[in-house]
Amino acid sequence: MGSVPEDREPRPSLYVCATPIGNLSDVTHRLLETLERVDVVAAEDTRVTQKLLQRFGITKRLISVRQHNEKSGAHTLCGYLADGLSVAYVSDAGTPSLCDPGQNLVEIVREAGYPVIPIPGPSALATFLSVAGLSGDQWIFGGFFPRKLSEAQALFHAAQQLHVPLVFFESPMRIHATLARLITAWPLKTVAFGKELTKQFESIWSGEARLAIAALSVYPQKGEWIFAALPLPNEVKPELQNVVKKLQAAGLSKKQILEVGKNCFDFARNDLYHVIKDI
Repeated sequence: MGSVPEDREPRPSLYVCATPIGNLSDVTHRLLETLERVDVVAAEDTRVTQKLLQRFGITKRLISVRQHNEKSGAHTLCGYLADGLSVAYVSDAGTPSLCDPGQNLVEIVREAGYPVIPIPGPSALATFLSVAGLSGDQWIFGGFFPRKLSEAQALFHAAQQLHVPLVFFESPMRIHATLARLITAWPLKTVAFGKELTKQFESIWSGEARLAIAALSVYPQKGEWIFAALPLPNEVKPELQNVVKKLQAAGLSKKQILEVGKNCFDFARNDLYHVIKDI
């Protein structure tokens, strides 16, 4: 079925498993093989995982390892591994450790000397970005939108300097206020948002930032949201363009222009880079 044969995977091991984010038809063959093969399944919510196992006729010992007991749960799993058992870890949906429990677990198990093997699969982040319609192959993922204004400002300025979109998760209770705050506070070019990805009532929208709030009000607010905001680039100063053109005319390479512009004229390296790229 395309997975690594059992005899090529070390035992005992911790398998960090991505599960469907909504549509169970997105389950991978390798995930099912792994869940069948391991001795113990550790889950963020055993009730959610039990439904997944029952759907595919899998019966396993289930234990709870969630945010509030992750470190103690990790030591429990190390005990299973010490007994020669293999363990799978799953969050409620998607990939563990990405805005879900799992990071502490992975660190503790690896420090204890046991192999940690990823079982890849569905990702809300990748699913959303594939249809968000945002140009470029770079972005900044900020996890859940920060509650501190200073943290949000730092991320926005970084995205503006790099000319890349910011991507966040947000709760249904805060999505309206968060988008309104972004659009009011900062110059944005494009906004995209989505929820219920891969499910029956999947909703995805992308368009001009000024239209985002009106578009958002059409959708029911239930369910976790993911959204992206693409800042408008900083206005390029005419003197920066003139300096770059003169240095190019003098025969300097792009690398040399970056160094001269930064050290001799005190221009920001990112601004120089984008002017060089556009001329």
